[in-house]
Amino acid sequence: MYFLEVKLNNNPCLILDQRIIDVFANNVYDDFSEINHINYYNAEANYTKYLYLVHELSSKIKTEGENVEQFLFMFGNNLKPIST
Repeated sequence: MYFLEVKLNNNPCLILDQRIIDVFANNVYDDFSEINHINYYNAEANYTKYLYLVHELSSKIKTEGENVEQFLFMFGNNLKPIST
């Protein structure tokens, strides 16, 4: 759907693969805490929530959703949570 430039709920579709799912499972990014339970089997049911959260974050930091998705894919598991 990403390559066909499809939108769901007015949010451009993005790629949600296992590598990005693994990023959410590590629960490092507060902006995505709502979907830290996402896995391969429930990804389809959580896809629109993923698109919404990426859109919200990208609007907040004034970039495109695909840039957030690319950051998560490339660097998402390289960062660790801050210890308190």
